[in-house]
Amino acid sequence: MKERLFTKIIALLAMLLPWIPLVEAQEVVKLGRYQFVPEQNVGPLTRGRAVRALPLGEAVRGRHNVLIQFADYPTSKQRLELGRCGITLADYLGGHAYFALVDTSFSLPKLRGTRLTSIIPIRGEWKMDSRIEDWRIPAYAQVGGDVARVQLYHFQNVTTEWAKGELERLGIANAKAIPAFNLLIVDLPKEKLRAVANLPWVSSLTLIPAPQEVGNAQGRVLGKGNVLALPGMFGGRGLTGKGVKVGEWDGNVEPHFDYAARLHQQEFELPVSETEGHGMHVAGSIAGAGLLNPRMRGVAPGVELYTYNFNRQTNGLNEQAEMLYAMDEHGIFLTSHSYGPRIQNLCPFLDQAGYNFLANDYLIDLLVNLFPNVTQVYAAGNDQGGCGKQYGTVLRRAKNAIYVGALDATGGQTNFSSYGPMDDGRVVPTISMKGQDVYSTLPGDSYGKMSGTSMATPLVSGHLALLSERYHQLHHGEQPDEAFLRALIIATADDVNAPGPDYSYGYGILNADAALRALESRNFERGTLSQGEASREFNVAVPDGVRRAWVSLAWSDTVSSGQHPYGEPVLINDLDLTVTSGGAAYLPWVLDKDDPGAEPQRKRDSINNAEIVSIDNPSKSLAIKIVSKRLTSERQGYYVVWHFDTDVPQISYPIGGELFKPGDTLVVQSSNMRPSIRCELSYDGGKRYVPIASFDGDRGYAVIPKDAPHTSEGLMRLIDASGQAVRSPRPFTIMPIPENLRIEGIGENAESVTLAWDEVRDIREYEVLYTTDKWAEYRPIAKTAMYKYEVPQKYLTSEGRYAFAVRAIAGDGTRGERSVAVSTARISQRNGSSVKLPFTEEFRITPSPDVFVELGPLMVSEYEETPPNLHPSPGAHALDVRRQNGLRDDTWESSDPYAAKKAYARIGFQQLDLTQETGKVFLEIYGRFVSEDLAQMRLEVDGQPVKMVTGEEDVVGVDEENVEDQQWVWELTDY
Repeated sequence: MKERLFTKIIALLAMLLPWIPLVEAQEVVKLGRYQFVPEQNVGPLTRGRAVRALPLGEAVRGRHNVLIQFADYPTSKQRLELGRCGITLADYLGGHAYFALVDTSFSLPKLRGTRLTSIIPIRGEWKMDSRIEDWRIPAYAQVGGDVARVQLYHFQNVTTEWAKGELERLGIANAKAIPAFNLLIVDLPKEKLRAVANLPWVSSLTLIPAPQEVGNAQGRVLGKGNVLALPGMFGGRGLTGKGVKVGEWDGNVEPHFDYAARLHQQEFELPVSETEGHGMHVAGSIAGAGLLNPRMRGVAPGVELYTYNFNRQTNGLNEQAEMLYAMDEHGIFLTSHSYGPRIQNLCPFLDQAGYNFLANDYLIDLLVNLFPNVTQVYAAGNDQGGCGKQYGTVLRRAKNAIYVGALDATGGQTNFSSYGPMDDGRVVPTISMKGQDVYSTLPGDSYGKMSGTSMATPLVSGHLALLSERYHQLHHGEQPDEAFLRALIIATADDVNAPGPDYSYGYGILNADAALRALESRNFERGTLSQGEASREFNVAVPDGVRRAWVSLAWSDTVSSGQHPYGEPVLINDLDLTVTSGGAAYLPWVLDKDDPGAEPQRKRDSINNAEIVSIDNPSKSLAIKIVSKRLTSERQGYYVVWHFDTDVPQISYPIGGELFKPGDTLVVQSSNMRPSIRCELSYDGGKRYVPIASFDGDRGYAVIPKDAPHTSEGLMRLIDASGQAVRSPRPFTIMPIPENLRIEGIGENAESVTLAWDEVRDIREYEVLYTTDKWAEYRPIAKTAMYKYEVPQKYLTSEGRYAFAVRAIAGDGTRGERSVAVSTARISQRNGSSVKLPFTEEFRITPSPDVFVELGPLMVSEYEETPPNLHPSPGAHALDVRRQNGLRDDTWESSDPYAAKKAYARIGFQQLDLTQETGKVFLEIYGRFVSEDLAQMRLEVDGQPVKMVTGEEDVVGVDEENVEDQQWVWELTDY
């Protein structure tokens, strides 16, 4: 009897258990510092209750903002059922939980079969960054008193303008709205913190981003961009980035001859003087055409460059909001960011530096969720050793971006580039590139070198522009997705050290040539996994002679506005890559964040949204499988890219077509060579070779002898320790370059210019070349046997700037590299075109073609960025004229200051004819007149002074403490 009763009890329990909500079986939800299991209040006892019986909090605009949890991830069918019942899922939070919107008309009985277990209101403390909740506000976010500047995100049942109005009703005014991101920048008093956090429509409160700084501490060759740029006549693609628009966020970018025609200044509020020309250096690495110096050519000299500043400027927008406008207004889908916070400024907060610690990681990822084809390239940082740490010195945490580490010219590590891992163990940097001693453009049409991941980043951006150009050509103008470009450069990178990634190089050194070959061979697969779909699988044929196969998987992961605990994985949709070869299954290479210097191991990757598998000596076919381990949204797109390494020795620099001069130092690039490598040079197309260098590894320095003969048949040959030999695929040229090109004379009224340069021996003649800042190339205008040439007036047009260069031509017709150019922008200021009204001069082009400046011997002038408070257009400057410090004019008399012979300046129009004007004409000048000794200024027309509309004839300077911006107005109608 007892046995039967026991059996009945067991059977009864078996019938009841599926309906009983078991709290201990539910997963923990983690929001910031808080961990909890939501109350399991949806089950058989609540199925018949009305929604008002559940504590859902206040409804806003007909909907409740709640946290809901399921027993498992809802399927697509269940999502449709939820929608029909009035539930809209929002951000995934982990633990099978989501933020959600619930209609007030919602009824529980309709939800049978959805496996919903909990619906609870969202508590205010779950929404706050711990630094805000504890009111430990860093100085950069303090506004004054107990007020902090924060980023407030709201749920989608309210608009940003509505939310702004609600804050104003609480006494919080002047919030800056960014509707595209459901974001408000708010000055939040401490006393109102809890009240704001408890507002049901508020989803998250974070601090504003920490102030970011530019990151200073022959990339085309290291990244093999020289191969992509090789002209078609040499078997290349001739890629320049034409048709690609790149956005650069940095310090101000002034016009430079090398990119002025393709520069579009959108923001101009971080002065060049404060950033030491950092933005211009970055611009030249991306887009410089090398017009003034051919050896300073950037990676993508055909791109259109749109420049912005970082941090929040007078427009009140952060970088990601500006990117939205850039995409909408200009079609920019590739952006470059060479700045970031310094880890030394944030040492006390490193144990809190999880996802969105910088307050823009979420926005970076959200932007890609909104626009999957926007690719953002960021400098990893120059903080190696910062806060006493070698590893873990990268502070950025976004998932859907490319991070760049810095190397030296031979691919060696630098002593400044920041190392990973991220707090949750993700791989960073993504890719590495030359960042030490990079030469590029600087103010005043000059060049110079800088070091830092800031210098490596634009080189990667430039290479991505070239790959994007080729993608456009092959795909009818379509933009490549971020996940595709990331998968592409990961699979094709030059691996360093042990197979797989590490926290110093990331996935390796960028190899744009290999990436291009994978793109053109269509060695990639685009796919989508949907809810309920376990996996996708396909096969790839492996060609003969493959030493190692590489397969990468990447996807743009979805985002969550919930608070993320430090160290917890932020990956939401988890895909897995497995590659089978010869019956053996290979898993991705995964690093250990707790032992960051250790080699990677093969295991399931549950933290990165990029994975890489390598297989040595693969079989003839690879079976590639993508598994949906966790899918919280209805579907997830992905890209798989494969690449094959062979044992065939290759040389990638020099590859032919280059123009060298005797004495040049080259960084020779090769692959699949066994050290030590002997480097030899031929002057006669390979008939004879002379040794010039030896080195270990794939890259090394070689110097062309200073007594090298003129030749167009130069070849480089490398022989390794096993006797393997490889040579340049095509010949290159060795020729002297004319030096010291200069302007020796200007004809009367600037009707001609005389050029001169140092003689080059043993040549036949020189070719004189001409270009303008509107062109991308030089045009020959003359040949001469002399090392002097008088340029006729027809080449001295005043429309824009122009430059001249010369090149040497040998007796057999071999042409050498053109010289460093000389620009005539500075010598023909009085030859301007006629000024027509209405006319505004903001000195966006300097020197101005319409306004001349004459200075006395004690005076100097320069152009400085116009202060933002005057609301100038991008690229505007103020003309600064002043006396040199410590020098006084002994001819100056207070009774007649305009008779001074040394400390004077005259500023005027080149050609101003008002005789045809019929209406009233006024001249307005904005500026400030600073003086310590009663200096004066007046307007003269035809030598006669003109009074201002206020009646005064002279403007008298004031001391610097009392100076203010002024407006001076003269009426010129009678002239």
